[in-house]
Amino acid sequence: MITIFDVNKSVNNTIKNIIKNVFDYDVPIVAEELKEPIQRPSLKIIIEDNKNGKLNYFFQQKNMTVYVYFFAKNETRSKFDNIKVQNAIEQTLLDGITINDMWFDIEEVHFDNSDGILCCSFDLEIIEEIERKQTDDYMKELKTKLY
Repeated sequence: MITIFDVNKSVNNTIKNIIKNVFDYDVPIVAEELKEPIQRPSLKIIIEDNKNGKLNYFFQQKNMTVYVYFFAKNETRSKFDNIKVQNAIEQTLLDGITINDMWFDIEEVHFDNSDGILCCSFDLEIIEEIERKQTDDYMKELKTKLY
């Protein structure tokens, strides 16, 4: 079963690897709220709109939106860094993402650049089998009469 922690870990690792190939300096993922003073350069990853439900007796569906915020090193000259990051994220995520050795397709990646902050968002849909414990005993022997 895939948990929100598994999704968070996979997204963090994927984004870290993308950024590592774009810049020759470290860009940490910070856990602070967006309201706090922004550390530059840095990334902030948020998973929201988490909806879970049963499709039927055998399968469950999880839908969530992932937001990735990139804060460029230079707040006043962020355009080229934002373009590099957007291009790298776009190329990687449109190939899908792997979570717990399972591949998931990402249909669309949305970007918004506001006040020098790049925001990337994408939706994840996870459908997996509901794990059920066997509670009934199986019949050991069936006796029938054929006429």
